[in-house]
Parts: sequence; C-alpha cells; structure tokens
Amino acid sequence: MRYVTNREALQTVSPPAEVYIRENELTALRQTLQPIQDGHPATGAVIYGPSGAGKTHSAQLIIS
Repeated sequence: MRYVTNREALQTVSPPAEVYIRENELTALRQTLQPIQDGHPATGAVIYGPSGAGKTHSAQLIIS
C-alpha cells in the first residue's frame, strides 16, 4: 500500500472566474434571481446535475 505524503497533491485548484460553456444557464439563473436584488421575493431556482458539473461554482458566481 502506498500513501500520499505530499500535501500539495491533495489541494484543489481554484475554480475559474468564469464558466463559458454554461452561459445560457447562468443567464437564466440570473434572471430568475433578479427580483431578490430589487427587493422582491423570487420564485426560486433548482440547480441540478451530475457530480462535477459545476453546480456549486455556478451558484458562487451568481451570488458574488
């Protein structure tokens, strides 16, 4: 059995500042959540997809 002894090998790389492939989806999510910025309630949104698809990263981009 081999063990990972280099801590850097376990560090994640920072995600990119932009997501190019999902621009249509990000635009739709921004439009859905726009009422919140205007002080109105939003209807809500569900972000779903397979593991590693970028759901968390996309949500972080929208709220930042």
